[in-house]
Amino acid sequence: MSLSDAELLLPGGLLFTVSHAARLDPSAPLDWVDALRRGPVAVPDGEHEELFLSLMALPNSPRVEAPDSLQFERVAVAPQPHAWIARDTGGYTPAERLFVQLPFDYAGVVVPFGGAAAPLIPKEQRRMIVRDVAAEEQATMRLSAAGMKPQQRDYWHKEPGWTMPVAKLLKVVRELVSEGWTVEAEGKLVRSNGKFNIEVVSGIDWFDLQGGIDFGGGATAALPELLRAARRGESMVRLDDGTYGILPEDWLRRFGTVLHMGEQQGEQMRFKRSQAGLLDALLASQPEIRFDEQFSRMRQQLQHFHGITPAPQPAGFVGQLRGYQLAGLGWLEFLREFGLGGCLADDMGVGKTAQVLALLETRRAAKAKGPSLVVVPKSLVFN
Repeated sequence: MSLSDAELLLPGGLLFTVSHAARLDPSAPLDWVDALRRGPVAVPDGEHEELFLSLMALPNSPRVEAPDSLQFERVAVAPQPHAWIARDTGGYTPAERLFVQLPFDYAGVVVPFGGAAAPLIPKEQRRMIVRDVAAEEQATMRLSAAGMKPQQRDYWHKEPGWTMPVAKLLKVVRELVSEGWTVEAEGKLVRSNGKFNIEVVSGIDWFDLQGGIDFGGGATAALPELLRAARRGESMVRLDDGTYGILPEDWLRRFGTVLHMGEQQGEQMRFKRSQAGLLDALLASQPEIRFDEQFSRMRQQLQHFHGITPAPQPAGFVGQLRGYQLAGLGWLEFLREFGLGGCLADDMGVGKTAQVLALLETRRAAKAKGPSLVVVPKSLVFN
């Protein structure tokens, strides 16, 4: 009906005409209805858009016919749920529980959960973002499934919130971040999907593992931080910009053993040369790790190694080595090839000196780089 036919409007939802009484939608904007019932409203130049935006901001905005210059594009945007987790310093939440708020990000416009679901109108953008009430409700159900309980923060803060036990923090944060939520803990953003940037660099008789994880935006965690987190059994590490990064559980399982083997040297982990085989085995399933030329060469040697075989007697050696002595010479050659230390532990009097002399002759004939240093009792100097 025409608004002018309404003789009386009563708050609470009653409308009277000359001949009828009827219910009126309780959410109807009575101020607008009452103003328009008296006739058209004249709007001064320069205020048209403000009027139009005011209409659009109503919780149940009416259908508006307007010139094209005033029209806004209606767009549907999937809300990005946020979880803001913090201790309640006001003392209304028990110490063993955390307070959680749930705002939503609609393409840069952040709104709290609850309240009127009016369209969102970003400044300087001629578009209206329609809120997805169903998606927001789904997010609240997700918090309930995580064991959180609804709770208003306190008497003065009316916004809805939830509480959760402190003990569940790491588990809940890991799950929500993996599901695409934006999570802040104590005002610090929690990041995920870090990119590993780790390499093996060879030293004189050691290998250094250096690098860390890059979580984007310049936020990184160096290997020592990862080691400390792994030793404490934590799956979240504090990054150099103050935010937090979540360590993938599969990475902790695969890499934790490696970190425990090494010795921390500044911002890197150092491994003995004798650990090269074990280090290679543990890193074989880590495609994100880079190796320098020397370690790569050792990896190839290890991959093509099928066992220790007796070495041939060098041509310049005076005498005849027995079979077990040729096997011992092969063992010493194996240690030399892989740069390892070892012990030739034959019984006394069966020719350890002869095997070492054969090794020295092999090095001399091959014009090996560098001298050989032999430390022996005086009684063996002549030999």
